[in-house]
Amino acid sequence: MDETLSPRKELKTPKSLNLLKEILQRKEDEPEKRFSIEVWDFGGQGCFYCTHQSFLSYRSVYLLVFDISKDLDDFVNDEDLDPSERKKSTVREFLSFWINSIKTYAGGVVRGCPKIIIVGTHLDKIEKSKRLQKVGEYLTAICDTYAEDIASGQLILDNKLVFGFNNYGIEILQNAIIKVAKGQPFWGEELPKAWIPFQHRISILCQEGKKIISCKEIKDFNLTLPVPLDLENIDLCLRFLHSVGSIIFYSQKALSAYVILEPKWLVTTLRSLITCESFCAQEEVRRGACKILQQMGLISMERIEAIWKLPEFSELIPVKNHMLAIMERLDLIAKPKIYQNGSIVTTDSFFIPAMAKNSPSPKWLTTIVSSSRVQMCSIDFSTSFLSPAVFYRLISSCICIWPVHQDKLYFGCCQLRLDPQHRLLILKRGDRICLVFEHRRTAVAINKNLVRGVMDVVVDILQDIINIYPGRKDSPFFTISGNFTEEDVLPTCSEGCTSSCIVGRNDILCISPSDLELMRFAKSWLGAKDNLVLIAVELGVDMRELEQIEHDHRDNLVLKTFYILERWSRRRGKSSSFKELLEASQCDVHTICKIMREDDARVHQTIPTSRLEEQCTDEMIDKISVLIGRDFIHFGLELGLHQEDIEEIRNSKDTRGLFDMNRRIMMVTRDHRPGGTSLSIRSLSCALLRIGHVKAFEYFEDQFITEHDDDLQDDW
Repeated sequence: MDETLSPRKELKTPKSLNLLKEILQRKEDEPEKRFSIEVWDFGGQGCFYCTHQSFLSYRSVYLLVFDISKDLDDFVNDEDLDPSERKKSTVREFLSFWINSIKTYAGGVVRGCPKIIIVGTHLDKIEKSKRLQKVGEYLTAICDTYAEDIASGQLILDNKLVFGFNNYGIEILQNAIIKVAKGQPFWGEELPKAWIPFQHRISILCQEGKKIISCKEIKDFNLTLPVPLDLENIDLCLRFLHSVGSIIFYSQKALSAYVILEPKWLVTTLRSLITCESFCAQEEVRRGACKILQQMGLISMERIEAIWKLPEFSELIPVKNHMLAIMERLDLIAKPKIYQNGSIVTTDSFFIPAMAKNSPSPKWLTTIVSSSRVQMCSIDFSTSFLSPAVFYRLISSCICIWPVHQDKLYFGCCQLRLDPQHRLLILKRGDRICLVFEHRRTAVAINKNLVRGVMDVVVDILQDIINIYPGRKDSPFFTISGNFTEEDVLPTCSEGCTSSCIVGRNDILCISPSDLELMRFAKSWLGAKDNLVLIAVELGVDMRELEQIEHDHRDNLVLKTFYILERWSRRRGKSSSFKELLEASQCDVHTICKIMREDDARVHQTIPTSRLEEQCTDEMIDKISVLIGRDFIHFGLELGLHQEDIEEIRNSKDTRGLFDMNRRIMMVTRDHRPGGTSLSIRSLSCALLRIGHVKAFEYFEDQFITEHDDDLQDDW
């Protein structure tokens, strides 16, 4: 289930909107067919932009309302439209911003949906003799800019949908909304009859004023229904009601304990913390919290509880942990990453990136960017659309991985501490996200493997964010430019085989290879590229399985090879052997020697014996999680996990991206490994070397093993 919800939000202009709802309701009472329409008005202030992702749905009709008395190139004062530049934006830019936002958060599910109706207002401010000409100019300009969207039927223009101060013509708008709504493919969608009693009970609970309900309560009342639903249908029904905005339900394990029956609860939660100072001017507690948030983007749990004890928000207190977990899941808030003696320290504060309003000093920025200690690259969204939510979600995700350096969280800018020698500055500049890597002494000393790992993690985060939004799965959605490229690091065996090679024995060749040995073989088999399909046939892999493997891993030869060998091994069971594998692949017999050899000589040479059996700390795990990249399957196998365990971590709804996946693999190895074996420095170092991440091992050794003279500058 994706994270977007249908739009339901408090009305800001009750007179006009209630009139519209009243007219629409009159239509509902006609004998033809009954339906209901919810009218929501979104806050236009910039601080709310990052929250819109939570309420936009493709099952909606959008009214994009603008002042037609202004020219398209007239300026509108909104400092928060672009977090990288304090500037005024034009009416044309605002139209583009909102159309792109709707298409990003809610488009792409059904072609031509959701529908966006352009509505002009303030017609009465234009002289009567010039009104027709003004409307024509506006519509022509919009047609020229959005010809493709108009052609697809997504953007709707009509010269009748322009109004003045009075309510004349409101019924024209009403008819347009109903006509467009009825024309959408999901109008009249049939649902399972078995869901009706369940939905009815949910509706009754809402009418009784119940705001939130536990999943246990839902399962209990379900058993009292004439025909109870099974667990699968309960989940499907809740997810459908979530998609149409009737409730809020997240199926992820960490968030599935409760169902919010009144979506305004989420709105209430968000606006309690993400708001404008002018909206809380009369409340001292909120006003004080808002000022601190604007200065630092940081708020303590104590202040959150003080806000939620106010009468307006008091109902949130009993379920505060659940509501905060939802905000974390939406990347609206993020817990700071703090280490103490290598272990993560629990903190009771949250960063809220969208609320940070202090701009970084131009002198400070210039000093960093122009220094000889930095190298830069950028992620370019100029061919698509970089929404505020995407940028702020990236910042929130990065804050959960790396500590914020000296609380340097600014308006559209954040500085992170990667390690004692490296810092990372992330800025938004127009349609680009700039990454500035800084070394404490000189750019020449910047660790390229660290940069590669950080870039892998950042790109993975962005891809995950983009995949949440159905309307933004274009490929490529962004491009990367800069002076860093991935190093081609492949595992090699530096020692040659001798006359006493272990594979000279038939008993070894008859062994059935493990998943780890199959992965090592896949990575060392240089002939796989040209002969893979033939070998798959030779090994008896089913063609349908082969096609699926080709589809799932077409860009990764090693994984493609591994899964083909894994299918062969599963099919043959204990009958599979190294001998059969060698005959099919026509590899040299010494290949088996290389993949079976457990070589930890370098680890013993470079790491003091006294430290080899030390358990890896949280900080070590976090730092290495950045460097593993997409070699997580091989890495997990080298650490001793079964492939099934790795796949379970990979497919878990609670696993969030590449960094989190690599981290979970190490945490499971350390804390939950069968037999209680911990993740030692020895096992982690050997795994890094075995998967070919020599630079990662050197980085790990440099950061946590080698003792350095602490001659860092104070601000490092």
